[in-house]
Amino acid sequence: MKRIVFLISACAIAVFMLCACSTKVDYSDLKQYNGVMFRAATHNWGEVDIMSDYWDSTTYTVHYDGTIEVTDVYNLSGETSVKLTLSDGDYDEIYRFTSAGEIKESVDGADGVAWDFHYYDTDGNHTLIYSGYTYGIESMEKIQKILKGYHVEE
Repeated sequence: MKRIVFLISACAIAVFMLCACSTKVDYSDLKQYNGVMFRAATHNWGEVDIMSDYWDSTTYTVHYDGTIEVTDVYNLSGETSVKLTLSDGDYDEIYRFTSAGEIKESVDGADGVAWDFHYYDTDGNHTLIYSGYTYGIESMEKIQKILKGYHVEE
């Protein structure tokens, strides 16, 4: 009897561990789509000197194929862009963030740097997830950190 209880307990633990550890999602079908999945942009909403080469914005465009395009815009020197490949973990985090839908929180800020987040489904339909200041909104700060990791300073 003790042996049967032990075997049942061992099987239950094994099944639990198998289910708990298999949270990795296979995105291979999703990566077959051509087009933009997610776009996040940070903008300079502060006071500027129009005669200087101030930073205007940075846009992070994530494609369904797993690439990310990072575009910086400066007032005088213009636009620079680089295209990189997302890690599987970062792709997963970004996809999970986009599937959460619109974020209703709002933040008062005054430093002049704001963000907007957009999701595009596989048919190209657009959803605005959020626009404004992001301080203290954990889900957005996490995504910002991931995106900034792909920002290449020259």
